[in-house]
Amino acid sequence: MAGKAARRIIRIITDTAGILALMILLAGAGLMLADIRPAIVVSGSMEPVIHTGSMVFVDTNERDIVEKDIIAFDAGGTTVTHRVVGIREDGFVTKGDANESNDPGIVGQSDVEGKVVMWIPKIGYAAAALRSPAGIMLLISSGIALLLMNYALGKEAGTDGKNKNTAGSDGAAA
Repeated sequence: MAGKAARRIIRIITDTAGILALMILLAGAGLMLADIRPAIVVSGSMEPVIHTGSMVFVDTNERDIVEKDIIAFDAGGTTVTHRVVGIREDGFVTKGDANESNDPGIVGQSDVEGKVVMWIPKIGYAAAALRSPAGIMLLISSGIALLLMNYALGKEAGTDGKNKNTAGSDGAAA
């Protein structure tokens, strides 16, 4: 009886993990199709609104930028996420919410990667960890382990397409 309950719990865990992985893949594909790019916030310059370790989602098609919008822009090879505090003919004046002064220079229209449309706190830490070589190995080995567990549970339960609890030719259960 205990073995049966353990198998059921493991099956629920593996099925849930598989469904969750599929949902994440579908959500990622949907974001890519909508030209929304994720980015991880690595500094506290936008606190208390956007905390370090948050994942922001940048709409790369959005070009209707007004004051108070949060944008992502290229600053010499680094993506920066700051608020627009002024608009000039030659570009945008930006500033991190936690910073005392405006960013040096003007952000040109060609440097704007897009407008931040949403963010999720803390999830950036997990995303960054999973992008590391150790994180990639963890994902691969977890996926293999889940597949092997499902296979082993199916073999142990005798799911070979035959119902062992039937009696007689009329199909009535014993």
